[in-house]
Amino acid sequence: MTLNSTQQNIHKGRLLVIDADQQMRLAVESIFVLQGYEVVGSDSWPEARQLLQSENFDLILSDLQAGQGRGEETAKTLLALGGASEVLVGVFPAQIQEGRAALCHGATAYLLQPYDSDELEILVDRSLYRHAEAESHLRLNRENSELQRSRDVLLSCLPLLQVDDLDRLGDLVLDTMMELCAAETGILWLSGNGELHLHCVRGLSAVGALAPETAVAANLSVDQHALFVPLAANGRVIGLVRLESAVGRELFNAEAQQRAETAGTFAAVALSALLRRQEVEHNLLRAPGSQAYNMIFFRDHLEKELYAAKRYDRKLTLLKVVIVNYAELTARFHDRQVNDAGEMMVATILTVLRDTDLICSLLPGQFYILLPETDSWGALMAQRRIRKALRGQLLISDMKKNLPIRVQMRSATAPFEATTLPELDQLIESRLATLRSSLLIRCQFEEAGFWKIVDTLLAPSGPQLLRKAVKGSATFLPLADGEFTALGLAVCQELLGAVPVRGVILWGGPDLTTPRSLLSPFLATPETRTALYLLGATGPTAGLDPPGGITIPVGDGSLSDHAFLLCLGEDYAYALLARRSGAGWHAFHSNDGYFVENMFAKVQEQYQFQAQI
Repeated sequence: MTLNSTQQNIHKGRLLVIDADQQMRLAVESIFVLQGYEVVGSDSWPEARQLLQSENFDLILSDLQAGQGRGEETAKTLLALGGASEVLVGVFPAQIQEGRAALCHGATAYLLQPYDSDELEILVDRSLYRHAEAESHLRLNRENSELQRSRDVLLSCLPLLQVDDLDRLGDLVLDTMMELCAAETGILWLSGNGELHLHCVRGLSAVGALAPETAVAANLSVDQHALFVPLAANGRVIGLVRLESAVGRELFNAEAQQRAETAGTFAAVALSALLRRQEVEHNLLRAPGSQAYNMIFFRDHLEKELYAAKRYDRKLTLLKVVIVNYAELTARFHDRQVNDAGEMMVATILTVLRDTDLICSLLPGQFYILLPETDSWGALMAQRRIRKALRGQLLISDMKKNLPIRVQMRSATAPFEATTLPELDQLIESRLATLRSSLLIRCQFEEAGFWKIVDTLLAPSGPQLLRKAVKGSATFLPLADGEFTALGLAVCQELLGAVPVRGVILWGGPDLTTPRSLLSPFLATPETRTALYLLGATGPTAGLDPPGGITIPVGDGSLSDHAFLLCLGEDYAYALLARRSGAGWHAFHSNDGYFVENMFAKVQEQYQFQAQI
């Protein structure tokens, strides 16, 4: 048989020759050593067994001593110890049946002893060639399997590069890595301001017990049942993933760690690109010459926030700020003056907003403000901060004339009140319409102080003002002595006994003993989220503060013959104002939300107790 050079190179390997006949063994060894093989010889089975247990051979040529003269046992023993080696069995003419038995149990061939050198060379050559082909085939199969697994991992990671929303990308990163590594739990932190902040969790885990900053390293690491995968891009760590295996399962093996590292590389690239894009959008997608974002960016960002609010049960509030006399301003001043005033207003509003809040220019004279993670009560507080910041600055003037800028604002909360931008805007517009009919605006009380409004409403001409109020939103009523306290307690107890919502009750009057004692049981319950503030004409000590409430002494004498109750919450508003008249009270009450909201702010300013709230 003639072999080409490639085949000859493939054949060369390690041979083990086992033969009790030393002369025959040495002859065989010399034949194959001259042909370039590495040959090891043994003339005893114990020595050969030791060699097979400690070394690897490509072909074994043996007599029958391994099986104590039996071909079946010889083949089984040599194959068991030799692994994937080719086995040739040498037999004498009287042992041909044993040679055939060896063939039936896995031997490659049997040869008659003494060996014919040509036949032996051809048979060894063929056997090793077949062995090399089998090894090559197995290696290719392993490589193909590894390539297929790598391809599957890459295909699983490709969708990470196609997501343009940070929340959805975070979920997909964890889902992908958990699936690839058969993990039970996944946690993702993102880097910001030099710290790691929890972004999302999939599965169950005691997140509060983790200390991710100690696990951030340049390389992947395993800690007990957790696998930490740093997400690094451009030489900096932008996030960290923690994968947890189920209790009782094996730790993450080398293949799982390699898959996690590959997925982590894709995740880092996707997150880095998305974060860079968001940064560019935040810096560039603003209205021309303004600090407010344009509507294209704002609408896209709001849609993502609304999606997150619905999916993760978060809250967000959309606040609308309207310059109600914008048409009058543009008619009396140059556009540049009006625009400059609008930009000054935006800059002032930004001083009281959080970094996560966004302001957008909707139309000339109209702005949206997005307040993430904010409920309706938080929106009320934001409006108060904005009004306070704008006070004294809402004026356009030139050498000949000046005109105040009249601003109104209302809000709506998602996903509880609405789930889309059109729905939120429609709800806000209806609230703005209600606000414009508020007693506070119609009676021009916006700039008046608290006691000025009280005196005006409770004056003899007060009932005439109700003609300007929305029907049913306010009324006057006479109260006998003690009825003010009874009515106030009934209102407070109804509010405190309802479904817990955030709010505040402000009670002022000459006698606070009764409301303090009767409201304390409601305020002491852990479900209560409403705070009580008592303003007294005389100053009880701090030790008499009711549970969940604060007593604030005032000494200007106004409360000696006046009493008031202001209740403000996420979904309720009520005001009760009274002046002593003879043996009873002349009282006014209203559920006008904008009126109550502003009266609450005015009494705070009157007595400077903002620090206590």
